[in-house]
Amino acid sequence: MECLWVQFFGGFRVECGVALQPLHLTRTVQHLLAYLLLYRQRTHPREILAGTLWGETDDERARACLNTALWRLRKALESCQMRKGTFLVTTVRGDVGINPDAPLRMDVAQFEERSNLISTWPSHPPSLCEVDEVEKALTLYKGELLAGFYEDWILQERERLHCLYIDVLTALLYAHRHLGNVTRSVEFGLRILKEEPFREDIHLEVMQLYQEAGQRFMAIRHYEKCKKTLEVEMGMAPSEKTRLFYESLLPAGRLSSKSSPPTKPSDDMPFRQALATLQKALETLEKVHLDVMKAARMVSEILEETGQDFPDWKRAPPKSPKLS
Repeated sequence: MECLWVQFFGGFRVECGVALQPLHLTRTVQHLLAYLLLYRQRTHPREILAGTLWGETDDERARACLNTALWRLRKALESCQMRKGTFLVTTVRGDVGINPDAPLRMDVAQFEERSNLISTWPSHPPSLCEVDEVEKALTLYKGELLAGFYEDWILQERERLHCLYIDVLTALLYAHRHLGNVTRSVEFGLRILKEEPFREDIHLEVMQLYQEAGQRFMAIRHYEKCKKTLEVEMGMAPSEKTRLFYESLLPAGRLSSKSSPPTKPSDDMPFRQALATLQKALETLEKVHLDVMKAARMVSEILEETGQDFPDWKRAPPKSPKLS
């Protein structure tokens, strides 16, 4: 049976047929297909689809754009010898959705399915087979969801799946530590830090793992890396917990003269993690801000594709309501 292979991690790519030939879709059709697939568990009223995907236009024009995009999507699927209803379904009310029995393979769906295995690990230690299965999920995550797309609903899904990716890496770190595979555990710790370098709790885990592996020098060296990251990027010194572990690694009488006592006697790791999360959010906001101009150019291309005129707000700013 002919099928679709859909890849949303790292960009947008759809292939069809046994030979997996690329399916070329316009930008607007890509948006529509991505929305239907990411929210494939239900059908969607047409007014919701039109308002979400073409919210910058009036209702009539948005509905027309939706109808055009649906027609183009159906034509593209027919080119893959897909019979009507094989992939897209329409309810008697006119709602649109994905056929749950459609011959479809999707990287996001497979990633989520395999990643969900970690939900049972807190209650019972995973087997090596379970760990291997979850590791296969990581091969599917080839980059952020739908790179190059900037709509709000995509950004929300992108962040959700990125958090799931970090959860999987963290679960594998502890799973390999439980199984006694310290080297692999360190690898996953370093992969987490590549994504979230401000995670002091993971820095400490990596230091402890190095010590367990008999690599005290690497643990000391990693502390210096952790210290530099926190001080340069966040203006903070490592917490007391991390500093004390580092000092326990040093030979007696050779504590660094540069070490300074913590400003607080208690460990403030939760605060640091919250601050690191805030730092990451600010960086994400800055990136989105820089991408706004690029997204605006894309809007112009989309309007030209669909034969629409520029919305009124492009011509003149909206008038402020008069105060009575």
